[in-house]
Amino acid sequence: MASAHNTNSGSEELVQEGVNMAKKTGPIAYIKQVRSEGRKITWPSRQEVTVSVMAVFVMVFFSSLFLFFADQVIAWLIRQIMGI
Repeated sequence: MASAHNTNSGSEELVQEGVNMAKKTGPIAYIKQVRSEGRKITWPSRQEVTVSVMAVFVMVFFSSLFLFFADQVIAWLIRQIMGI
């Protein structure tokens, strides 16, 4: 297939066989672009991070309890079946 050039918001992208391939840039330009994109991020507040971390810890705790008791029940069933 022939490649076509498509301009999208001032940056040139190569479109080849339905795959967008961004134009190669140097390392300095790349770092500038990364920093620019990083400034656009809406970072969570300290309270949002704390609440999320606590939710993860609670879920890990309950998952651990569930797996512990499920393991105990399965071990008990196997002992009953095997007659140990």
